[in-house]
Amino acid sequence: MTLYISEKKSVLPAQNLFGQFHQISGLEINKDKSVGLTTNTRNNKLSTLWNINWEDTFMELLNISIGTQKHITLLRNKKIKQLRDLANQLNHHYATYDMKAVISKTMLAPIITYIAHTYPLPEQKIEQINNIISTYISGPHQTTLSVQEISQTRVNGGYNIADITLYADLYYIKPLTPFLRFRLTNEILPQLRCKLQAQRM
Repeated sequence: MTLYISEKKSVLPAQNLFGQFHQISGLEINKDKSVGLTTNTRNNKLSTLWNINWEDTFMELLNISIGTQKHITLLRNKKIKQLRDLANQLNHHYATYDMKAVISKTMLAPIITYIAHTYPLPEQKIEQINNIISTYISGPHQTTLSVQEISQTRVNGGYNIADITLYADLYYIKPLTPFLRFRLTNEILPQLRCKLQAQRM
């Protein structure tokens, strides 16, 4: 369970809310495993109000760092390095384009899309990821193919490779799609409309 509060005086109502949750469900919050993240208050000011673990820089939630920009950047760099290392490991000369297409969707894409729900990708990181995928698909001794070309379907002259950065964008905007689906027309945000159509395919 994740709860956002905006000010110090909201801590007590938050505790009451968890108390009501315990009464209704019978489930009790494990204080030893509970973590609070403060963004503008030192944690020692809150620890006396609520006896859980307080952090003032970042916290890990399902292996995703939530906190300062520094830690978000470190998380992105860690995932991109993991993507590059795995792509290099799997870049065998005997792997066909069809094999690489499957690997790109089942093994490479999840590394980046796992954090896409939480953080969008900056332009610089998009370029890094696309370069990794282009090099992986093209091979070490071949002319580099652009992700935009090789992510097309076979009918359109591509190899159906995962466009990982596009997937990441789709994951990030997914919570908005129920609202946007009713708002989009041919005149309003046509590029976003195309992304939503691609998501349903």
